[in-house]
Amino acid sequence: MHTLTRCRQSALFALLLLSAQTSLSQEAQTSFSVPNQPANMVDPSAPNSKTRVEVDEEKKSWLPENVVILPIPSREPVFGWGLELMGGVFLDLDKDNPDTPPSQVGAAVSYSENDTWYAGTGGAFNLFNDNLRLEAAMFYGEINYRFWGTGSDAGSQDEYADVKQKIPVIYATAKYQILNNTYLGLGYIGGKTDTTLKLNATELPPGFDTIEEKTQLGAIDVPFQYDSRDNQMYPRTGTLVNADAILYRESVGSDFNAETYSIGANKYVTMRETDVLAFRAWTSYTDENAPFYLQSSIGGRQDMRGYEFGRYIDRVAYTLQSEYRWQFHESWIATGFVGVGGVGNDYGDIFKDPLPAAGVGGRYMLNSAYNVTLAVDVAYGKNGGVYYFTIGEAF
Repeated sequence: MHTLTRCRQSALFALLLLSAQTSLSQEAQTSFSVPNQPANMVDPSAPNSKTRVEVDEEKKSWLPENVVILPIPSREPVFGWGLELMGGVFLDLDKDNPDTPPSQVGAAVSYSENDTWYAGTGGAFNLFNDNLRLEAAMFYGEINYRFWGTGSDAGSQDEYADVKQKIPVIYATAKYQILNNTYLGLGYIGGKTDTTLKLNATELPPGFDTIEEKTQLGAIDVPFQYDSRDNQMYPRTGTLVNADAILYRESVGSDFNAETYSIGANKYVTMRETDVLAFRAWTSYTDENAPFYLQSSIGGRQDMRGYEFGRYIDRVAYTLQSEYRWQFHESWIATGFVGVGGVGNDYGDIFKDPLPAAGVGGRYMLNSAYNVTLAVDVAYGKNGGVYYFTIGEAF
């Protein structure tokens, strides 16, 4: 479930209207969930679209082109329907370097029908000819979800515990470009959890023998990134690799010592000048000392559609996905995607019970200047069909 990770990813995605690495992350993977971004027609002969977009001065709006305010419905299977109010501002903080992507500052509040809610604010800043990338977010929410237990077999059963967690989280990181398109950094994650549960069965799910109601969180994050995408919001070509080593230590405020490691790689290939073929491979490892909500998991929009967030969790997880994005109109994009994933106690177990998924989706361009889209996806996995309604691309 990687509740904390997903919280961080969601914060950076929803709050900053970014997607890339992300809910609440991309992504530490067993945390709270919140989802990811597309584009309008691009002239292949145009300059690198990595950053700025020329705005048509004849287009009139009550908001500047660099401001996005969106009250939108959203849906994820575990949370149900919800309403999110997001606001973001794109900032040109490095005017002397036209290849530097725009920075963003944003805030968001959200409420879902299972009484999950969150509020937060944050920013992502690209500075000094994109040599320095800074991210920071503050988040507070009450997350309600289901926990089936640890292991692939547990996720296939119908018995689970209802979990409620109140989690304030702060996150900050700085990454510096050490080689061309390659960044290495250092960050900090802090917060606490207040956890309660209600059983719908006579026994606790597997791997859930004890529960710490209140836990302090403190971790050092060591992020690595390789980014050769032509555009951060809706890439049509290039590669993105995000890796994190997150070290929870008593010396930095945590009640426990544990480690989580994750790496995800996305590849984008331009097809027919305006279409995109995208690939994603991701894996996560969590050591045995981590609490259940930090374990590795699949499910949700990013890893992966077709499975409820947190249903399949264990110490190790992986996903492999591909998606075709057909832009048949300046404002409309259709998608088709397939994927497979798995969880296990170690890497020798994760391929024993593969979890396949496939689906289709549609996109409407909300902001063509910065490639912000409204997305609907319908996906089918081992346990049936689910659908998603939110902002942006899954990866």
